[in-house]
Amino acid sequence: MNALIIYDFDRPVDVRGYDQSLGSQRYQTVTAVLKYVHPHTGMTYHLVINQAIHIPHLTHHLLCPMQCRVNDVVVNDLPRFLDANPSDTSHSILCHLHDLDDDEPDQTVTLPLRLKGVTSYLIVGKPTAEEWTSGTVP
Repeated sequence: MNALIIYDFDRPVDVRGYDQSLGSQRYQTVTAVLKYVHPHTGMTYHLVINQAIHIPHLTHHLLCPMQCRVNDVVVNDLPRFLDANPSDTSHSILCHLHDLDDDEPDQTVTLPLRLKGVTSYLIVGKPTAEEWTSGTVP
């Protein structure tokens, strides 16, 4: 609902939840972009989520930590208050920024996670198509 869809793979998938009595639903597989404003620096980033399952009625996004980790994104999901030696990267996601012409990371950005009950999350929004295509963010 709050993601900019930039590619539709035209390969729907059947999704089943924890309760088998609900059956399965068919959803599109897409590449989507989320807008993230860093709470400490005010910098805006576009987070590209590849091969996401688009469930239009959800009001939140669910990221698969394993998929993130397989794609070289570090997910530190242990809350800071449980970390014996908390640091600046505790309870955060570490993303590597790449120059479009180079495969080597230019820098690593730490996205601090928030905690609501037992759920870790980021506050994200939907970028406009213009923000995405212009190559600039507000």
